[in-house]
Amino acid sequence: MLEGEERHRLLVESAKDYAIFMLDPDGRVLSWNEGAERVFGYEEEEILGEDGSVLFTPEDVRSGAAERELGEAISEGCAEDERWHLRAFWGWL
Repeated sequence: MLEGEERHRLLVESAKDYAIFMLDPDGRVLSWNEGAERVFGYEEEEILGEDGSVLFTPEDVRSGAAERELGEAISEGCAEDERWHLRAFWGWL
């Protein structure tokens, strides 16, 4: 079993063009790969433990999209989406 877990970890860590992250049942960020850092702009240290809804637009939060997606992940084991998301705000550039 450990060999499979190690392969999975290596696969996720090597995916640099795709955001792959895991939330707990309460919607808090548990894991965050380099691709997620590139896509969303949050470094792992600053997003771990935060509510995953920070990645959704205010409209999607109001419409319940974040909760629906978390519910899908809980019932199906994962959830994929293609929608607008929010990046970290770094101030004026």
